[in-house]
Amino acid sequence: MNIGDRFEAVIEKIVFGGDAFCKAPDGMVVFVANALVGERLILEIKSIKKSFARAKIISIVEPSPGRIEPVCKYADVCCNCKYLCMDFAEENKVKHEQIKDAILRESPSDIDALSPEMVSGSEFNYRNKVEFHAHRVGNLLDVGYVKSDNVTVFDVDKCLLLNEKIQQQYDEIRSNISVMHSLRDGMELSLRYASGKGEVTYWRNSPDKRASWLKEKLSCGMFSVPLGNFFQVNNEIADKLLVTAAQAVAESGASELLDLYCGAGFFSFGCAAMCPGLKKISGVEIEERSIECAKFNLKGFENIEGSFFAADSAKKLPSILKNLQSDCCVIVDPPRNGLDAKVPAMLGNAPQVKSLVYISCNLATWTRDLHRLKKYGFNLCSVQGFNMFPRTGHFEIFSYWTK
Repeated sequence: MNIGDRFEAVIEKIVFGGDAFCKAPDGMVVFVANALVGERLILEIKSIKKSFARAKIISIVEPSPGRIEPVCKYADVCCNCKYLCMDFAEENKVKHEQIKDAILRESPSDIDALSPEMVSGSEFNYRNKVEFHAHRVGNLLDVGYVKSDNVTVFDVDKCLLLNEKIQQQYDEIRSNISVMHSLRDGMELSLRYASGKGEVTYWRNSPDKRASWLKEKLSCGMFSVPLGNFFQVNNEIADKLLVTAAQAVAESGASELLDLYCGAGFFSFGCAAMCPGLKKISGVEIEERSIECAKFNLKGFENIEGSFFAADSAKKLPSILKNLQSDCCVIVDPPRNGLDAKVPAMLGNAPQVKSLVYISCNLATWTRDLHRLKKYGFNLCSVQGFNMFPRTGHFEIFSYWTK
């Protein structure tokens, strides 16, 4: 196959990330966006890599009965929403099936640990943060998202994913001549909604480090996070994930919690509030400002000893493990590249570590780490998908492990 070649194919499945999978007549693996399983399509090759190609839909010969018309006017150019061509219930089924396929492919004996469905919430208006990019040529200004080429900015005036208050604030910004005039080529415009006060804050490029911390209203209390620091973009599902994680820690019976990649202490905070048996919490996060906030969030729990360290989680782990005094449950919520290769062995070889909660935003690296954890004595007890990012190709995975 060559770039520009056209062929007819039937979609076999939708893979993690939201692209559909099929094969070209010569057997080459081909990925295409906005397609449903079973559809017969005419495709055109757009790019070719070493082991696969990407194509676009030229025409739909036989559509799926489940195909719907996308409700977003930017569906043809935006690469963020992968599932607008199907209804929301079907999206949740597809994402659940992706987790199921990964387990069956890599560790079929663990399939009974998978919960029967995704945890889900609102389809739209859930994002509490957005970053728009500015592209200016003379007096012509586009403020919006970047296309799949990672270069071209297309102008966006409305996004269905945004919290309604963010959209209202964005409408006001776009009608404010002075603010729009201040946006230079290459700038980023960020808007952040905080549930504590129900207010929206916006900034250009980087937030003011002197700005007041945001307050997020969770089912277990009020949580603080610095402006611009990481917090899950979907408050509704983040709270459900927090409760699920805290329940697992409570059921483990652990008196000590180790929270790696802890950020501002989101899971530490929830476990401190919902796990009465906890006596000590240790957290590690590489960003110092996040650690400062984590310490603040745990101040209100006088019955719990808290120790938080600004360090690389994998590098700090050996010294922390030496000081564990009792049965310990570990929570890990690493970035997309998953656990450092040495972490599963260190946790597996630590007799004090009896259980593990692993939360991941990347099915591929979670599946890779599944093998590593099992190799070092961990048993997978439960897996649950959380649709943290509806209509996009992403979701969160909760898993609970024991030794």
